[in-house]
Amino acid sequence: MRIIFSLLVLISLFVDAGFAQNTMKIYVPKLSAPYFFYENENEVNGFVPSLLNELLQNPLEFAKYSDSILKKEAVDQLGFLSESSVPKGFRFIPVPHIINYYVFVRTNTPIQSLSDLYHSKIIVLKNDLPYRVLYGNKASFILTVSSYEKVMELLASGINDCAIVPYYVGSKIVKEKKYKNIDVIETPFVSEHFGVVVPETQTGLIQSVQANIKKMIENNRFKELENTYFDSIPIVKPVKIVSHIFLLVIVVILILVILALFVWNRLLMKEVSLSTKEYIEELQKQNITPIIIDLQNPFIKNILEQSPIWLFINDSYGNFKLTSNDFLEYALKQDSMPDPLALSDVFDGHFTELLISSDERLMNQPTQMVINEVSFTMKSVNYQKWMVKYPIRLTGSNELLFITLLINPVVEGDLHFKSLSTELLFRSVVDSLPDLIFYKNRKSQYLGANRVFLEFTGKTLNEIVGKSDLEIFGAERAEKYLKTDRIVFDEGVIWEGSEWDQWRNGERVRFEDTKIPLLDPKGNVFGLVGISHDITRHFMVEQELAQAKEKAEESDRIKSTFLANMSHEIRTPMNSIIGFSDLLADADLTIDQRVEIIDMIQSNGYTLIDIIDDIIDFSRIESGQIHLKFSDFNLNEVVKDAYLYSLSKRNQLGKEHLNISYTIGSIEDEYFIITDPYRLRQVFKNLFNSTLRFSTAENVFFGYIVHENSIFFYLKNDNSIISERLLTKLKQEDSLVQISFSEIEESVGISLIIAKNIIEMLGGKLWSEELVPGRPDYYFNIPLKRAEVKTAFVPQAPIYDTPDWGGKTILIAEDEITNYILLQGILSKTHAKVLRAENGAEAVAMYQSDPHIDLVLMDIRMPEMNGIDASKKILNSFPLAIIIAQTAYAMPEDKELYLSIGMKAVLAKPIDPGELYYLCNKYLKIKT
Repeated sequence: MRIIFSLLVLISLFVDAGFAQNTMKIYVPKLSAPYFFYENENEVNGFVPSLLNELLQNPLEFAKYSDSILKKEAVDQLGFLSESSVPKGFRFIPVPHIINYYVFVRTNTPIQSLSDLYHSKIIVLKNDLPYRVLYGNKASFILTVSSYEKVMELLASGINDCAIVPYYVGSKIVKEKKYKNIDVIETPFVSEHFGVVVPETQTGLIQSVQANIKKMIENNRFKELENTYFDSIPIVKPVKIVSHIFLLVIVVILILVILALFVWNRLLMKEVSLSTKEYIEELQKQNITPIIIDLQNPFIKNILEQSPIWLFINDSYGNFKLTSNDFLEYALKQDSMPDPLALSDVFDGHFTELLISSDERLMNQPTQMVINEVSFTMKSVNYQKWMVKYPIRLTGSNELLFITLLINPVVEGDLHFKSLSTELLFRSVVDSLPDLIFYKNRKSQYLGANRVFLEFTGKTLNEIVGKSDLEIFGAERAEKYLKTDRIVFDEGVIWEGSEWDQWRNGERVRFEDTKIPLLDPKGNVFGLVGISHDITRHFMVEQELAQAKEKAEESDRIKSTFLANMSHEIRTPMNSIIGFSDLLADADLTIDQRVEIIDMIQSNGYTLIDIIDDIIDFSRIESGQIHLKFSDFNLNEVVKDAYLYSLSKRNQLGKEHLNISYTIGSIEDEYFIITDPYRLRQVFKNLFNSTLRFSTAENVFFGYIVHENSIFFYLKNDNSIISERLLTKLKQEDSLVQISFSEIEESVGISLIIAKNIIEMLGGKLWSEELVPGRPDYYFNIPLKRAEVKTAFVPQAPIYDTPDWGGKTILIAEDEITNYILLQGILSKTHAKVLRAENGAEAVAMYQSDPHIDLVLMDIRMPEMNGIDASKKILNSFPLAIIIAQTAYAMPEDKELYLSIGMKAVLAKPIDPGELYYLCNKYLKIKT
């Protein structure tokens, strides 16, 4: 029997030895230099091939790994994979090298923590671990490339916000390429353990690999390989990249801060006579609010799991909810946490009772933490740790859970609180705080400072101790600092203030400063301690809120003024319309008197329309619904139209004595530019409305000049000269008074408010200058964007003579009887047959049943079916139907909608008879 067993052993060794001499095929995941790269088509190089050659000591054939490849191939295939990727039936043999992925960012990019990555633009290696993590968590804006060098090259050139690569690789590239604009966030994004994956049946090969790993560790070969491929680059200290401290770090900092309060107080008062254990007893009396943790957030969960200390979360029943990977691997000796897993399954009975009793204490006093020095046994190994327990709650849940940290001592030697150096503990606490902390003597010489203050000054501790502010910061800043020092020394009071300062790289920062006097046992001030807290972001938010509040209050004031004025603005023309309408009923009026009264009614009607248009525009500006439509057009034509409008407005206001003239600022007859012509006309109209109504001048001059990259428009009283001095003032912007809401007189109404907003939307500004009291001159500019010269289209003049449309049939879709009677009265002179539909549905039915209808005048807002839906139904069945919209909804975007569905034209209410005749005649001629 022994002979048979020996033969079997020899055969097994022979098979394993024979296997070792053959070429081995090994699968590796997607990696880039310096981990894995090809020297040429057949020769591979890098940290991974060199490592595997020493471990396996056989010729190797490398192949690309996929999730299912090892399941399909023969059982003698190998892999170099991460621990999370090991397929069933294979043994994972870890190597002492972990790939730590860090986030590299461009300097001054607003990415300060891992949580900021969710909506950032990220560059990663395709199919690398960070890519899989980000993709699995549905992160946006992921750019994938083929190599780590390409990743860092794109980041340095300004492509995307950040990159995630292995730390040593990224640091090496930054150093070799001398990239000056790349920093690194100190918190690792994710880490990956790699190892050799061997079929479980290959026991001989498993033993061989394990033996080789042990030999490489003893010979320090892993370190040599890392030096070869990564140069052992030290961690690059980021410039002003301050990571957000996540939940774990928050807990530790809370502990350290409270420890600092007690230790520091006793140190300065020379009362450090109590033991550390007494400090802890006092610390446990402090009230602390339970932390709210969102474990659904993958970044927060990842931070907890990747914590480099023993950490776990359990419920009130003593069951584990989450553990750090470090605790799983080195304490539990497991790859994943079993479910369920109780405290009693892991720890000895005494320590389990201590944990449960601590939880009960936190449940009864949920605002206090528990800190103990503990000893326990786990997996037959004795441990001594500091235990910190803290109450937490999960987001969206009221269940109280408990987070436990088992921390190693901060100094070498016996693990006892009493044995800790008070000075070392004080230094550790102060250096861990994120604020600038320093302390001085009565001569304002520095006695010490924390790590952040040294980074702020760019000096070492030895370089500041015994030095004054003058020697460190210079005369200007030293005078500012010494002034507040004297207040503390002379009056013995705490000084608080807030002011701007700057880091050594020139970046401005706002600090909230506190200086506290240090008193000896007799109450005399012997020094001070200063704390500067960075409130830049908070201050900027407050400024933005203040500006938003001021803007909202100004907007409310304008609205109140607007509403107060509208009653007067509307009643004035309405009073004239109603009053003159009553006068028309007088049978004794002559023809000339009736014509004059009708003119007055029409003039006030147009004024009322202007007011209504202003109300609509003001409302649209307030709600942000005004949209621009840029196109190319002849500016000279628009200026001429504005001039014709001013003459009409002048006559409506009864100021025929006022002389109005305009000047073209271009020698070209057709000066084509690109902007919104409709809104530009609206600006001219509103400025003329405001100017002509209140002007007391005899002459008004209007025009424009082209200067450099802008077009300057002017509307002036009595003087048409635009001097170089005035142009210089306009370009300086602050030399003239810019129109603001608060400066607009109530009597002017809202025309200037609307004009100002539109001009700013077009990219310009509005100014005013009042050389003669009561006669303001207005100036505004817009950017000059030239367009190609086009042949101007000259429209056919509107028809004011009544046409003859005998034999034609026109359908009027109008629900308001008065509007129908008006249209019928206008059309009755043309001898056309007029039909009426009272709603959209009736209009569709009438058009479908009467083939003789030549044209439809369609109202938009009607009961049962609106004019848009009715037009769509008609045009679906009769694509050649002629439909003209006649509506009060006639804004540019409304007109675009009507034309887009197939309507031929739009008539805006109140309808001009001449325009109605012109449009109808145009399309009735088409249909014969």
